[in-house]
Amino acid sequence: IAGTLTTGSGGLAIDPPNTITITGSLSSTGAISLDANDQITIGGNVIASDTLSIDSDADSTGGGNIQLGSVTLQSGNAMTLAVGTSEALNLTGADSTTATITAGGATLALPDLTDTNNPNLTVSTTGNITLGTADLGTGTHSFTVDSDNNSSGTLLASGELTLGAATLSGGGSGTNDTLDINGNITAGTLTIQNVNSVDFAGANLTASGGDLLVSTNVTTFSLSGVSDVTLEANGEGAIFLADITSGVNVSLDIRAEGSVTAGSININGGNLSIDSDDDNDSNAAGVTAGALTANQVDISAGSDANDDISLTGDVNSSTSITIDNASKVDLAANVDLTAGNGSLSISSNVGSVNLAGGDGSTNILTANGEGDISLASL
Repeated sequence: IAGTLTTGSGGLAIDPPNTITITGSLSSTGAISLDANDQITIGGNVIASDTLSIDSDADSTGGGNIQLGSVTLQSGNAMTLAVGTSEALNLTGADSTTATITAGGATLALPDLTDTNNPNLTVSTTGNITLGTADLGTGTHSFTVDSDNNSSGTLLASGELTLGAATLSGGGSGTNDTLDINGNITAGTLTIQNVNSVDFAGANLTASGGDLLVSTNVTTFSLSGVSDVTLEANGEGAIFLADITSGVNVSLDIRAEGSVTAGSININGGNLSIDSDDDNDSNAAGVTAGALTANQVDISAGSDANDDISLTGDVNSSTSITIDNASKVDLAANVDLTAGNGSLSISSNVGSVNLAGGDGSTNILTANGEGDISLASL
């Protein structure tokens, strides 16, 4: 189909025995159905006011894939994108061009995603999104649920995702929206925003070339899996985190080449490690954190010791607390540190410990279980 094809509310159905190739555009005030027994190639906009179904023979072994250029797929109601076994939706646009997928309906289930070059991808729906796997290049990739901010939306990432500059988001301020992550996510930069809760089932988040942000309009970040979790920002990237809770005893390792800013973290029986400036080459790339609760707590700001650590809430461990590698460690007013059964150390490669509270405030440092307390100069 090379030209422009427009239909009314009766809709449009194309069902050939083999492939479908669209280089023009399709639009309908009704529904559109594209059903091939092999590959579907889309090089022009496809816009339906009702439902949109694109099926490259998903119900057949060896069915085809969907080749999607930098065009717009849009439906007023539900959208179906189906590919054959072990096939994918492949983005074929040139670098820096954008493919846009906009859907209504309850749930938009995306096939596995790949690309040929490095195009951008923007996906939004008024309902939910389910993601399988993605192996994408250095483009900009965004996925938004509840785009009309009119309901509760869930973004389910069930597989391994490799993305460029990535944003996972709810609609509006995300008061009723949820992000459910079940696989590792590696992105150039990663922003998670506008969701009430992030459920994280034992996977890792890595921003390989910049910031990792899980803070804007994010209420809670919950660890629910059985595997330890690593949150990492490279490329001098910083990490910003909402409050973190855990219903399981898994360890959490937070490390950034830039700074780390966290709310409260309570991971019960897991070990907590926070490292900023972990490539030891930055200044003013320290750690700021709220109340911390874990089996063991270790905090460091790079061995070059020119970054500050600021604690604004109590730190409680079942065993030991170690805070090292900082030009200064600030303890806010009435912040207490308690090592439940081990040592409390704020001394190794630490310039000073600063009691930052005003007159009348008290900081209590406790090491139980015959543990020692070692401090840098106060």
